[in-house]
Amino acid sequence: IDEQMQVNLLAPMHLTREFLPAMLEQREGAIVNVASLAGKLGSPNAAAYTASKHGLVGFTRSLRSEYDACGISSCVVCPSFVQTSLLDSLIAKAGGARPPFFVTASAEAVSSACVRAVLDNEDELIVNLVPVRPALCLFEAFPWLPRAIDRRVPWLFDFNRRCTARLRDDDEGADGDGDGGGDGGGDGGGDC
Repeated sequence: IDEQMQVNLLAPMHLTREFLPAMLEQREGAIVNVASLAGKLGSPNAAAYTASKHGLVGFTRSLRSEYDACGISSCVVCPSFVQTSLLDSLIAKAGGARPPFFVTASAEAVSSACVRAVLDNEDELIVNLVPVRPALCLFEAFPWLPRAIDRRVPWLFDFNRRCTARLRDDDEGADGDGDGGGDGGGDGGGDC
């Protein structure tokens, strides 16, 4: 949990605190934080990761409301799965399982979104090959909906469960105390 929060939330906050005074003095600047689509909705079996990304989305929104009038823009970029070696590792840990409707964004698409965020003074950009904002609106309007979907279509989030189970198995083997080691990305206990 601590590592997730340190890397995904506290590091961007500390970096912002370091650079913000110079931006305020110049009365211009741009802050772009890369969160995740998980920061826009709950992701089963990834509570710490999801919480850290939700925090980054909220932090970036707050920065925009506080400093936009000072000439400093803030944008949060929220990609879905990004094709990286980290994702390859997660897929391997899940026994080769892939999420249903599995599509990935490229690292280039995410970096292009970051540039666009600055050039177009965007509030928020979602990087995904298929439109997801309508689903996000539904999930906000009906917070029980993702849980209901999971109950009726349990295979939809099977990738998350399999990754978490493998990560927990690895942690137990690594530290030998059987407590599941660290977070493994899933500290929510959702796999009953």
